[in-house]
Amino acid sequence: MKATGVRRLVHMSALKAAPDAVAMIIAKGSDVNARNNAGDAPLHIAVRQGLRPQGEGLLLAKADIFASNVRGDSPLSLALTAAGGPIEWLFTSQTMASRDANGDAPLLGFAPVRKEG
Repeated sequence: MKATGVRRLVHMSALKAAPDAVAMIIAKGSDVNARNNAGDAPLHIAVRQGLRPQGEGLLLAKADIFASNVRGDSPLSLALTAAGGPIEWLFTSQTMASRDANGDAPLLGFAPVRKEG
């Protein structure tokens, strides 16, 4: 199967709310961080659409919470700025221990800045 076909399967599984399909496709060797034309990885879709079971499966498969799409949104930023409040299932011990390419912790860029004085 071509990489584009696998990429489509992973994204369609995230969109169609099929947690078992996501796990099966990942087990067959597809790229958990594959991107669509908008630069979204399956985890972007799961976070945006509130698909917790699929998102948790993607996280277990080591989906990148820092991956930015063409708009500059990462699954992490989408989870932190969701309209209904932060999407808590994204914040596991595994994701909190992860670091971005600069070695920064997930919440570093989102921590409020305290003004002195």
